[in-house]
Amino acid sequence: GPVQATDADIFGAFLAQMGKAWDASDYRMCSFKHVFFDDLSTEAADGTLAPPTAQELQAKRAAAFAASDEALWSRADAHNPDPSRFCPVQLTGFQALHERHAAQQQTAARVASALHSSCDDLRAIEDEREVSVALRLRHCQSRQLQLSHRIVALAAAVESSRLARAEPRGGGEAPLSKGERACGGVSEVSRK
Repeated sequence: GPVQATDADIFGAFLAQMGKAWDASDYRMCSFKHVFFDDLSTEAADGTLAPPTAQELQAKRAAAFAASDEALWSRADAHNPDPSRFCPVQLTGFQALHERHAAQQQTAARVASALHSSCDDLRAIEDEREVSVALRLRHCQSRQLQLSHRIVALAAAVESSRLARAEPRGGGEAPLSKGERACGGVSEVSRK
């Protein structure tokens, strides 16, 4: 006849199933598994991201597929946003998630440090430029003042020269004679 299962047998099977559901070493049976995408790009000499070589990409994909639930990995690979750079990688268990989170935190800290350093460098360049521009502006203002004084002096000299050469108009005085100019304009004019 049929085999009778006792409550202890059912409870034991349930406990075994629960244990397997939380066992991260069994990537097929563990209940917590999720696929993330690893960016395999590397930084080029000019600071841009270069995609991996075809050999690197294929090797990483093969290793990731071998350590993953095939259906879950294939579904993620079908939704890969950039197959030339990204490789689906299955994480199994909370410890793997914690390690990935810690690695991302370290990467974020390195990026934040690089950004902070870049901001400091930009501030230093900005301060240097500001001082340089302020000095140049001060020099240009001083030079403009000197040139405007020279222009005013030249304009006064030209106007004085023009007035000295001008002929009297109407009922004004006659221009100074050569002798009067030589004596500074002081002479006795005979009256008739």
